[in-house]
Amino acid sequence: MSWTVEFVEDLGVVLARTEGKYDAKIGIEMLKEVNPLLREHSTNRLLIDLRLAELQFSVADLFNRPDEYLELGLDRRLRTGLIFRELNENRRFLETVCVNRGYNLKVFEDYDQAVQWVTGSD
Repeated sequence: MSWTVEFVEDLGVVLARTEGKYDAKIGIEMLKEVNPLLREHSTNRLLIDLRLAELQFSVADLFNRPDEYLELGLDRRLRTGLIFRELNENRRFLETVCVNRGYNLKVFEDYDQAVQWVTGSD
């Protein structure tokens, strides 16, 4: 498991990319690096690229994700695009759970569509 977190100046977004094993605990550790960058660059736009990740989430992990966002202090106004290799029922469930709890999060298979949505140029 490894990840990178960076601010992409020309897009005005924080971009997190991960590969290898990715579970709830690893996700929290990565988000701990994301939050300070969001604040430092005064942006509420986040892309998380999970296309190379080996995802290991239970349905309970997905359901509890918004609570973890709250504990980390992630702003509900944050516009978050999650990019997956492919979408499935569980990934759409994550989007629904987050939206129902007040987070502006959307799941994608296409990187360019995610960028368009997160940057508000859709």
